[in-house]
Amino acid sequence: MKNQLKHFFKQQHLILLFACWAFVQFALLNHYGIITNNEAVKYTREAHNILAGKNFSEQKYIFYSVYIFIHILFIKLGCETIGVYIFQLFVNLIATYLFYKTALNIYRSRSFAFIAALLLVICIPFQYWTICLYTESLFCSLIIIFMYCLFGISAGRHVKYLISILILILLLFSRPTGIFFIGAIGITILYKLLKDRKTTIAISGACIFIAGFIFLFNYEMNSAASYNFIKPFLEHNVICDVPLSNSINQPNVYGTGTNAVLLYIKNNPSEFLQLCCLRFISFWGFVRPFYTGAHNWMLRLFFYPLYVFAVIGLIKQWKTKRALMIFCLSVIIIFTISVMLTCDEWSNRFMMPVIPIIIFLASCGIYAVFSKRLQKQANHS
Repeated sequence: MKNQLKHFFKQQHLILLFACWAFVQFALLNHYGIITNNEAVKYTREAHNILAGKNFSEQKYIFYSVYIFIHILFIKLGCETIGVYIFQLFVNLIATYLFYKTALNIYRSRSFAFIAALLLVICIPFQYWTICLYTESLFCSLIIIFMYCLFGISAGRHVKYLISILILILLLFSRPTGIFFIGAIGITILYKLLKDRKTTIAISGACIFIAGFIFLFNYEMNSAASYNFIKPFLEHNVICDVPLSNSINQPNVYGTGTNAVLLYIKNNPSEFLQLCCLRFISFWGFVRPFYTGAHNWMLRLFFYPLYVFAVIGLIKQWKTKRALMIFCLSVIIIFTISVMLTCDEWSNRFMMPVIPIIIFLASCGIYAVFSKRLQKQANHS
């Protein structure tokens, strides 16, 4: 009986987390309904094209194919909208639990794991995308599952790496930005090889990773006419397709692709740095001029303290969990640079893949700060 009670109380926090998660998801669905317009239209269209025996309208949709084939599955079942929503809701629930498990397996603290999962559950800007039939919800859930496979799973090494590779493939074909995880994994593996003094393997592996990354990146860049990365610079976009006030669009004398961006940087270094700084502020600032003042302050009050605690968490765990910290830092830096070199999105969608990483680090910082204070109070009493 004692063991049963002990087990029940241990599981109480999971019951509380599920109750919070269910409340948040119900509130979002009740308030907004299922969002099927704007971006969602493209995936439905492409799914119907495939079912009609046609190809993708543009090559870029290969890198959304996982989500498109989920649409195809539920079109076949006769419940596309409800089916896709329930599917990504279920994957979100699994990811939330695995987020908790990752924190628990790494830090061996139920308190830390509870804080991490609860912050993710109550992060409304993150959870909002579950009701949108966009790729964000599935993609972000896969990121969390990928982290669990790499750092939280307790299976054997071969099983762990095999599952991680499968999830990485799903990431690559859920959104084009899935490619960034190849970079993050490459940096983490490079660190581990150098740590083990396997310099030759590290250099050879780095060359292969860089070559593969460049090849895949160039393929993605050439997969759609809409991927015009010189356009945000010529139109002075901080938010995509929204020019800065009083700015004058420049004629395109640079061409397209990465070479065009490099030439623009060479000819306009000060403008380039200004745009990069403004995009950085937009990306991490989270606020928007078209939000209400109250909305912007709620975002500041939730996210800005998280940034501070994330830095504390990163510093606290740098010595003992360095590979994990390098992976987290690599993801954060790569996604930040990608926005600085292109543009930010008006609804903060581009920030969503980074949020689980920030919350994971911040919960560690919160636990470190407040557990020390509680310990001090206990010692004084």
